[in-house]
Amino acid sequence: MTRWADILIVFAGSMGVAGVGLAALGAHGGGDPRLTTAAMFLLLHASALVGMRTMLGPDAATRVVVLASATTLCFGTILFSADLALRSLAGMAIFAFAAPVGGLLMMAGWALLAAAAMFATACRPAS
Repeated sequence: MTRWADILIVFAGSMGVAGVGLAALGAHGGGDPRLTTAAMFLLLHASALVGMRTMLGPDAATRVVVLASATTLCFGTILFSADLALRSLAGMAIFAFAAPVGGLLMMAGWALLAAAAMFATACRPAS
């Protein structure tokens, strides 16, 4: 599972690069708000993925839920942001409702993160 966590950090770095690039393009290439939104979501969620890496402790069940959360968040963000960017830059969509599906995946990822935190707290021995 550590290998997948490392791959998610590669995705986070790539999302960061894309976010900065889209922010610059949005600022200097006409100011389409879809590019600004895509950039903001990429940068925010890239940072969240890096932070989620720190939650991968020794408890196997919590690790599975955190990795599921990070994976869902990662691919939801990519789908959402890529669809917005493609609509802005090429005037076409990835597929119908790609951005809303990506948004729902992001929401599910955050909900899974909350569940992982609650699960970790519930399974921690009382001191």
